[in-house]
Amino acid sequence: MAIAAWPSGEFGAMGLQGAVKLGFRKELAAAPDEAAREALFQRLLQQAIDRGQALKFAQRRSVLSNSANSRSQCRSAEGRW
Repeated sequence: MAIAAWPSGEFGAMGLQGAVKLGFRKELAAAPDEAAREALFQRLLQQAIDRGQALKFAQRRSVLSNSANSRSQCRSAEGRW
């Protein structure tokens, strides 16, 4: 199985804005005012974006490796790039 994405791609179960609104609805509802709620939403959204970026996601999943060894393994397994 292969997954392809632009480096700017994002991985997640749903759109990140919706995921933050649903996943943190209690925390957002507990904010004292609209400005505080928006600030909390933006902070949580940025954290989700940071975790869900394609390159960071791939690195955490050990999909990418900077080692020369992984390149030689790809070459030997496939006989080519």
